[in-house]
Amino acid sequence: MTGEDTDLSGNDEEFDQRVDDLLSNPANADNSLLEDVRWLASAYCKLRRRVRKISLISDRQQTELMELNRYLQVVSRTDPLTGLLNRRGLIERFETELSRLSRSSTTLGVLMLDIDHFKRINDHYGHQLGDEVLVALAKLLQQRLRTYDHAARWGGEELLLLLPDTPRDGTEAVAQQILDEVRALRWNARDLTVTVSIGVTVAYGADSLDSCLKRADEALYHAKRQGRDRYALA
Repeated sequence: MTGEDTDLSGNDEEFDQRVDDLLSNPANADNSLLEDVRWLASAYCKLRRRVRKISLISDRQQTELMELNRYLQVVSRTDPLTGLLNRRGLIERFETELSRLSRSSTTLGVLMLDIDHFKRINDHYGHQLGDEVLVALAKLLQQRLRTYDHAARWGGEELLLLLPDTPRDGTEAVAQQILDEVRALRWNARDLTVTVSIGVTVAYGADSLDSCLKRADEALYHAKRQGRDRYALA
């Protein structure tokens, strides 16, 4: 059979044109393979269309899978009630900030908050109002903190805040502002007053995650012992 070699890697129109030229060439009129070529060309085009469709489906599925993975990454690090980071998400951010501290001379403010008498709130007013208190405090923190600060629900009624590039006096100032703003919150149960106790510490380049958390927890314990509704500095 005569004619130029058929390039099957081109687009459909180019391929169809080459097949038409091959089949209409008078020199190939008596070739017994013409029907086979016609059948193979048709089968090839059907297969190519099928592969293209599969490729489009695969691309769409890969995009959906990437979006799902991103969603799961966020969900796995977010507290579903408050929308803050959960313990896992906060630990990752904490370790990142500590790693950054080891390469710089800056400091990291750490606040550990606990809602005072939270069990009494749940027992007296119900768990729904207890949840509303947690959500309101989370919203207050999100509005107060800078875009590069981190807030998390550490567990139960405990919240944890990280304040990058913040010295001790700045960390204490934030703690006092949070105390004042929490006291000013108003609730549907008009006789309810909510306060928090805060443990304050500052992390430096040589600190570890465990040492920071231990100091913050000890400071929180001191704030509780001193009467609650206050902060204590480690």
